[in-house]
Amino acid sequence: GERGIGSDGGDKFKMLRDLFGRTLGQEIPPEPPLPPRFALNGLDVDEEFPLFEGNNLELLSTKTVQKPWPIAAETFGCYFGFVSYQADIDHVGKLGIPFFQDRVHVFLNNTHLDTLYRNDKPKNISIPGKGLLTLFVEHMGRVNFDPVGMKDTRVGILEQPLLDGKALRTMWTMRCHDFSSATVQFNRLKWRKRSIYGSDNYTPTLFRSSFQEHKYADTYLNLDGWSKGVAWINGFNLGRYWNANHPQHTLYVPGPRIHKGTNSLVVLELDAPGRNVVLQDKPHFD
Repeated sequence: GERGIGSDGGDKFKMLRDLFGRTLGQEIPPEPPLPPRFALNGLDVDEEFPLFEGNNLELLSTKTVQKPWPIAAETFGCYFGFVSYQADIDHVGKLGIPFFQDRVHVFLNNTHLDTLYRNDKPKNISIPGKGLLTLFVEHMGRVNFDPVGMKDTRVGILEQPLLDGKALRTMWTMRCHDFSSATVQFNRLKWRKRSIYGSDNYTPTLFRSSFQEHKYADTYLNLDGWSKGVAWINGFNLGRYWNANHPQHTLYVPGPRIHKGTNSLVVLELDAPGRNVVLQDKPHFD
């Protein structure tokens, strides 16, 4: 099978296998053959569901709270996935977000202004007009190293945002988007024919593709050409991808998650979508 190769070029599987053999003082059983796999090239991604249109954010939320200040996602029971913060702004100025975790997309009236990551240096964002401010926060997992990182592992907008250096005092609507019942959520959405291809004025969007059962076997989802997001097969979460941060280029798709008949592949793209996807018969790391 595929082997983990260490920084020294050594085959970690073989090294461990040899170690166990020496320790036990006996011959290790032969390595089993790889399970069957299949590949499908160039799957069209032909349906879309933009999160920020109409009441789509509300449809995809599992919990909603309103308060005169933003609160951590965990405070209202949102422990993974995404959380949206929305508030009306009545004047222009410089927006500052003193404390947030982990990654936040900033929009005004559904126009993307900036994307901030927890490791970035603090900066102010120009708010060019009045309207609806949306902060879409991605939960990127718990920090399990570094005393500073582990001191506070909450996710969300963790301090009151500032407008021209003053606390932004307004009512906030906060929604949890944990996709905990993805199969039900995706099936009830009103998908439309795809029209979003570029990254200009892009907002987070769900994309859907479908394919007929090829064979009962494993495969690997390749999202080269896409940017950052999460993928599901028939409502089963395959994991997240971030193509600017290698080495992983593919997501493992277990054979038992592929159904007879039509299969549904859904991708939540956060930054910029690709055109199609590929199912391949081997993983890709670099």
